[in-house]
Amino acid sequence: MRTKIKTLVICILLIESCFAKVELQDSLEFKSNIARYFFDKQQITTLTYKYVNRNNQPLWLWFDKDNASNLTDSEKIKKYFMTKKKGDDFSFYQIGMDGNVNPFSPNISFSFLKRISPNHSFLVQIISKQKINGILKNKIDSYIHKKILIFTENKMTSVIPTINGMYEYVFYKEDSIILYLEMLKL
Repeated sequence: MRTKIKTLVICILLIESCFAKVELQDSLEFKSNIARYFFDKQQITTLTYKYVNRNNQPLWLWFDKDNASNLTDSEKIKKYFMTKKKGDDFSFYQIGMDGNVNPFSPNISFSFLKRISPNHSFLVQIISKQKINGILKNKIDSYIHKKILIFTENKMTSVIPTINGMYEYVFYKEDSIILYLEMLKL
């Protein structure tokens, strides 16, 4: 009996994960490219990841501090928004629902949230003084794919029905963000 229940739970989790991936495949266009240039004699390399929303609903994007790949999509959403971080008395969701928190500067690993409107894009740029070769690019690609989580607004509201009530100040307003390669823990 326990084996059947475990098998059923695993199947449900796999089905949920597959539906989320299909939903995003239809919603998200992803591109990356490398640019190199010099400032005086110093070479600068930028690696740009472009996320384009091709759906009729917003996409929500954030950086996952921990590797949550073993969690279901619902668990990933709840973990980021509903969990009180170590030493804090509040969750990110609570911050977003509190109209008295302003001005607000996001922390990449705790309170960064970008809503990408339909037919809009968001750039994540990695900048470095060192040359980004194929091996390093693969490491960065892997890091970015593990750390950036993206869900449709429908998925967000199916997990946390009141999440649309978060104040606008919690959403990152710019169309790009720049990270130094040295800041990433590859």
